[in-house]
Amino acid sequence: MPCTSLQVSLVRLSRVVFMFGVAVLLGSPAVFATPLAVNVTSGTTVNSMYMPGRFRDPASLGQSIDLLAPETISLNGVNNLISFTLSAPVGHAIQVDPLAEGLGLFVTVNYVDGDATSLGNITATNVSFGGLVGSAPTSSSQLGIYNYGLLFQFQFDGVTNPFSFTSMTVDSTIDGTGSNVTLNRQSTVMQVQDNDYSGPGTEPYASLISVPTVAPEPSSVPEIDPNSLGSVLALVLGSLGLLERRRLKAA
Repeated sequence: MPCTSLQVSLVRLSRVVFMFGVAVLLGSPAVFATPLAVNVTSGTTVNSMYMPGRFRDPASLGQSIDLLAPETISLNGVNNLISFTLSAPVGHAIQVDPLAEGLGLFVTVNYVDGDATSLGNITATNVSFGGLVGSAPTSSSQLGIYNYGLLFQFQFDGVTNPFSFTSMTVDSTIDGTGSNVTLNRQSTVMQVQDNDYSGPGTEPYASLISVPTVAPEPSSVPEIDPNSLGSVLALVLGSLGLLERRRLKAA
């Protein structure tokens, strides 16, 4: 049965619609998302800086821990997501112990020597913690995209309750695409600051931040009770003896 001109037109139209849908799908950032992952590890050595109070100003104590971050990052083709993860060394945690007056927690990693504005604007930011013990504070800042580089600076103000974590991830959704630019690491630090410090004025100062060893989780492998080995051995020997007597009777 020959096709009518209407049927031919419908077939052609369906092909055009199909190809248009494929083109839209392939052009979607979600299909060819190229995220940038910046993974940073904390050190374990705490450095302290104490400033005594003067006149009516209270004393302050700042403590910092160095961060190990990639020396360079490439923005070439980056789109959709920039993910920043701070982790404690394997087997450790990052512990924050504010005094009664509270403190601020700051995490800063700065990359420079290139224009990052091709990444566009940040449309959403999500902060999550791994291995969290206690209540996590709320961040009041986000990733900075500038014509000189990227500034990963996340600030947590008014922390009053102790908490610890093994990792912190900040996911920043972007609406642009990175140009062929390589940025160089400039500075890295994780710092806590108590501007109303009432602890000791000489070392050792109160511990505001530390990287202690994480207690190992209980093993899931069942332990064997040595006292039960004797009864198991007796059962095995008895079974072997029974089999031997049956063999002799059969012979």
